[in-house]
Amino acid sequence: MYSNIEYSKLLAKYNRVVSENISLRDQLQQNNRRMAERETRIKHDNDMIRSICEEILSKDNNEMVVGEEYSWDRMSVSELIERTILSYRKHNRERTELILKLVDLTDERADQIDSLTEQIEQLEHMYDSKGKPDNIPASSVSDPENEKKTEDESAKCGDRITIGPEDCINDMLDAVVDAMKITESVHIKPPPIPISEPREKIERIKSEKKKVKESMKIDVTPIKVHIDKINPIMKAIVLVMGEIGLSVYMEIRDEVLKRCGDTMPGISEQRIRAGITQLESMNIVQKNTFRSPLRGNLNIARLTVTGMTVFKELTGKLPVISEMERIVKEHDNIEHGYGIRELADILENSGKYSSVTWMNGRKPIQLKDGQSIIPDITAKTADRIEYFEYERANHSFPDLKVKLNKLASITKYINIVVQNTDQLNAMLRSVEKWAKERDSSVPHKCLVRLSTIKYYSQHEPGTDMAWMYELNTETGELISVSGSTS
Repeated sequence: MYSNIEYSKLLAKYNRVVSENISLRDQLQQNNRRMAERETRIKHDNDMIRSICEEILSKDNNEMVVGEEYSWDRMSVSELIERTILSYRKHNRERTELILKLVDLTDERADQIDSLTEQIEQLEHMYDSKGKPDNIPASSVSDPENEKKTEDESAKCGDRITIGPEDCINDMLDAVVDAMKITESVHIKPPPIPISEPREKIERIKSEKKKVKESMKIDVTPIKVHIDKINPIMKAIVLVMGEIGLSVYMEIRDEVLKRCGDTMPGISEQRIRAGITQLESMNIVQKNTFRSPLRGNLNIARLTVTGMTVFKELTGKLPVISEMERIVKEHDNIEHGYGIRELADILENSGKYSSVTWMNGRKPIQLKDGQSIIPDITAKTADRIEYFEYERANHSFPDLKVKLNKLASITKYINIVVQNTDQLNAMLRSVEKWAKERDSSVPHKCLVRLSTIKYYSQHEPGTDMAWMYELNTETGELISVSGSTS
């Protein structure tokens, strides 16, 4: 049996525990409310950020060319902001150039107006107070007495005076000659700038325009310092990237070795790699990494703004657009774009296709219902066209459904290649769901073929043996061609 003292102690402990529990529960509820309010604010802020970013991007013609597959909704907020900043800067640069052109045109028109005003004043001063031109020949100046005599003679002659067309023509020619003599001494010339409010405004605009131009100029002094620090190997790397636009390190390395192997003793892969690293430290080259399912991490690079200026100083020409920039613009991001390029290289090297294209952004396929689709890769043989999609299983099902419906309307074979087995399993589930929910009123039948890029590259690319799974949309049957189990 417990004593009263022990019971009191246990009761006190129990009450404290209950009190602490109530207090913690209250704190939890308060924290949950604060977290809910915070999540609401964050969601509202994200929605507002996305709204303003999408409004800015919608004004960019280059952004609106992108197909429906690459939706802004699937981008993270940071990616969307970065993309919007680039578009906004481009818009501002174009507007600034337009404003400068308008200011130049305004100055030119102001000079013409002042010159014409001065000519008008000169013409006014060429006439005397009686309204006679100062420089008109004496033969053309009218005399009142002569006019009176002429009138009297005309009255005497009566009906015998006849005015013919030749007389009118001669009078017109005399007037033209006199006008030409008057205007011979008048030339359009830049007038002196009067001190007036309009001219002050124009001069202020000129001064502001000069400041803007000066602010837009790139200081070539640090560029020249960079050029002085560039060794021959680094220079060869810049020239290769600027002239050809290569971005994959191995291709840059091979091209540099090809160009300089005979003329530059001691050149090696280690020195080329060190050269790119040093160019990156000088902000001449920007490096990124692409995770290839076949070859591991691949280093890719492009010239920065400083690098493009260095190239122009070295060659006197502008560099070509980098392959990295073209791929990101065409395919939305590095991983997706270079994955498509890798698959396209596999198809081209297989020898099964006469042509393989993977930059199809400006050549969408128009569908009968007015919509369009841009396949990732179009591969042609002598008798057929095949379409390939390089997927990473990051599409929402509604978006994937729209894409598969479009592909089913233009081809009997929907070819899907993914990076790895996890993505393959996810795509299999989505494709099976699409086949079950597919509108039965659409009679078109197709075969969906899926494989990982590694398996596809190792099993006769361009043939039926390269596919791991096939799904018949008519029967809904999924067949494991390779014997794999998902």
